[in-house]
Amino acid sequence: SLSRLPDIAFELSLTIIFIPRVFEVWTDLDRAWAARGGRLSPGRLRKMRILLPLLVIRLFEMAGTTARAIRNRGE
Repeated sequence: SLSRLPDIAFELSLTIIFIPRVFEVWTDLDRAWAARGGRLSPGRLRKMRILLPLLVIRLFEMAGTTARAIRNRGE
């Protein structure tokens, strides 16, 4: 049915909107890492192992908030 077809324009616009958010969240996490002495700890691998899961969690939270806002606006 037509109601089940994805709205390509809508999904593309959300994707484009989220690209700068990824960099914004990463910058925030990286600054927090440095502020808490992360520059002193050796190894980029350790930093990635800690920050990447936090990045994913923050992005999921933002996506959930955006989805709720879109859903509420549509009602």
